[in-house]
This record gives sequence, C-alpha cells and structure tokens, in this order.
Amino acid sequence: DEHNNHGTYYDVQINAYALFTDQPALAKKQIEVAKSRIQSQLQPDGRQPFELELTVSWGYTNMNLAGFFKIARLAENVKANLWNYETTDGKGLQKSLQWLIPYLKNEKVWEFKQIKELEYDNTLWLLKMASKKYANTMYDTLSEFISLNTIVVNGKSYKVPIYQRDYSWSKDDWEDLWHDILEIPNDKTHYLGYMVLQPENASKDSYWIIDGQQRLTTLSILCLAVTSLIK
Repeated sequence: DEHNNHGTYYDVQINAYALFTDQPALAKKQIEVAKSRIQSQLQPDGRQPFELELTVSWGYTNMNLAGFFKIARLAENVKANLWNYETTDGKGLQKSLQWLIPYLKNEKVWEFKQIKELEYDNTLWLLKMASKKYANTMYDTLSEFISLNTIVVNGKSYKVPIYQRDYSWSKDDWEDLWHDILEIPNDKTHYLGYMVLQPENASKDSYWIIDGQQRLTTLSILCLAVTSLIK
C-alpha cells in the first residue's frame, strides 16, 4: 500500500477501468480503499506529509490532491460522495484544499522544499472543480487571480520603453474589458490579443513591453483589486 500519490493514482485508474467495464461493485470497493488513503495520507488540518517530504513538494501536494478529486468525481457514478466525506478525526478533501489557500493568497510563504518554480496547472483545476462541488465562488475568483498572477507576478519584471506612449486607457476602455470578462462562458477563455516582449538581458528575468502595455497595466491594476477583495 503506497501512502502517497502512487497509491492515489492507482485508485484513479482502478475506478476508471471499473466504471468503463461496467463493474460498479469493483468501483465501490476501490472507493473504500480511497477512504483509507484519506485517513493515512491527509492530516486533520489538511496537510499531506508524505508529499511535503519530496523535493518538489508544491507540485506533488497539488497533484496528489487532484488525484483524490478525480476519485471523488468518478465516485459520483456509483452515488458515493467523497467531496464531503470526512474521517472520524476530521480528515477530508476540502480541508486539504483549504490548507493551500493561505499560500495562494500570499498570506503565507511556501516553506517546504521546492527545487523548481511553483506551477499552478493542478491548482487551477482544483479550484475550478471546488467552485462547482462546494458552491463557493471564492475558489473561482482565486483561480482567475492565479491565472493572471502567473503572468504578471512571476519573478520577472516588465518595463515600458521611454519611447512608448503614456497610459491612456479611459473609463470606456475599462468598461469594455470588464464587460468582456463578465461575458466569458464558464470553462472558456478570452482572447486579449498578442503581447510583444523583448528580453532585456540574457537571463530573461526582465522584459521590455514592445506592444501590450495598456492591457498589461490594466490587468495588473485589476489583479491588485482582486487581491484586495479576496483578503
């Protein structure tokens, strides 16, 4: 029995195969195994200690929780509810997601070993799924903030060359952008147009904005406003 993501994704596969081959009894049996993994892998406060021991702890913590979310989604096919399941000592999927939230809101700094830059693909999927399953729009709002944050606040700096025009967007431009955002269908994206960036140095940690400074500046302000709203 693997007490980490290996065991979790074993359960994902067994459940998927069982459902695909019309073996609901097998799926139900494996869901009980998944419950035992929730007991052995998660802590009452939401931590995942086995994933936190790894050198890419952020990635594995998010990936493992995504595995449990996938099991919960598959379990719906046999009328099993893992979304709200908790062990007798209070361990559950939503608590594990909630444990990550202060790090996503920049209220806490990730203090565990992480030899690579933080990545958010699994995180965004978790938040989108949680928004639907727990009927909490905070998760959706946070996912939108992170999507923008990975571009705007990623350890890189963006500079406007002196020859570019000053910021010139007005209320009409802001309202157009805001209305476009509000009208984006669920699970869809919105094309803002291309941006042209030129590296300032060989390390590529700083870029000149050749085209797109009006949009990037506006989105940066929006990002700060969303951060303030979340807090």
